[in-house]
Amino acid sequence: MPRQPGRQTGRQTRREMQNNKLPTTLKAHEKLYYNALLNYCRDYFNVNDNVIIQLQVRKVKNRTITKFGSINLSDDKNIVKIIDFKDFSINGRNIIHEFTHIKQKLQHEIYLEKVNKRYWIIWHGEGFISHAKYMKASKDDYYNFPWEVEAYNNMELLSDFNRSPYLNDLRGQNKTLDFLFENNVFQ
Repeated sequence: MPRQPGRQTGRQTRREMQNNKLPTTLKAHEKLYYNALLNYCRDYFNVNDNVIIQLQVRKVKNRTITKFGSINLSDDKNIVKIIDFKDFSINGRNIIHEFTHIKQKLQHEIYLEKVNKRYWIIWHGEGFISHAKYMKASKDDYYNFPWEVEAYNNMELLSDFNRSPYLNDLRGQNKTLDFLFENNVFQ
């Protein structure tokens, strides 16, 4: 059962970056926002504070984007990679989506396993699809994989985060964030 975000003590909602690793290129208001969102996700998905979560934000290099974010199942690092759309709503939803996969990975709901010289994606203890077939899956198939269904559904958590102390406790800490609050960017 996940902890209920937004119902923790002030210490928990205002905690520092702890083991959230953010890009040094982010501006101060972005660091505050993304750290708050990662802490919200940690609490919602019961991810321990001692687990290092790294955020990588990449610029859009061309107009033919095939994926907005990713994680890597095949290593021990917990890196959330997203494309920076310069929009807190899009980026926030993508972070929650990819954090869902981090939770799935950490709770061993999904992982890669080599079986007879082929890698398989294991979902809830059962071989679901070979990695080779997964990489060739159609968009329709992709959206129906159970781990993706969960991640897409969880993207709606952004509205809960926007109403939570995780975000709202940032009021008064940064002029740019205050301007964004005043102009209802976090709706």
